[in-house]
Amino acid sequence: MSTSVPVFTESSMSTSTPGEKETPNEKKEWYIALRSETADLIAASILILGSSWYIIQAMGFPTRGSAWVQAHTFPIGIGILAILSAIALGFFAIRRILTRQRLEVIEIHKPLIVFFGLVCTLAYAMVLNWLGFYLTSAIFTMVFGYVAGIRKLWALFALTLGFLAFTKLIFEMTLGTPLPTGAW
Repeated sequence: MSTSVPVFTESSMSTSTPGEKETPNEKKEWYIALRSETADLIAASILILGSSWYIIQAMGFPTRGSAWVQAHTFPIGIGILAILSAIALGFFAIRRILTRQRLEVIEIHKPLIVFFGLVCTLAYAMVLNWLGFYLTSAIFTMVFGYVAGIRKLWALFALTLGFLAFTKLIFEMTLGTPLPTGAW
């Protein structure tokens, strides 16, 4: 069973099946269309799983003495806030489903780029301890910036250097947080 979703173009109004959109030059653009409730439940599930993993990894950070604030305090707090946000997101999605209060259809354009960004994020987490924070973050920031649409090389370098300088200043110099140095 195929349902049609109205799709508006610059030149006319047409109806395409979900997952394809007509553009003025008749080239079809592929996208993923989901109900907002479904998208919210998927996002909440991914956020809960990722945040749980994040908290478990943060618990393995080294501790120094008996100070209340340690290297793992901030990441665990962020992980807990992310889980609470995901639970709220899931709760509201379920409530909309049960009350039949449907919202709109969410369109994910260029889903392969979105998926590649997700893969980059997972790869970052997996190689962080092996390559070290600064090298991994430099590579990730450059690749992710390119995937996000930054095409000027000077802008990619400026973004990367700014991010690395910020993390060095805040986490290493101000908070004294040890960052992964890498296995090699």
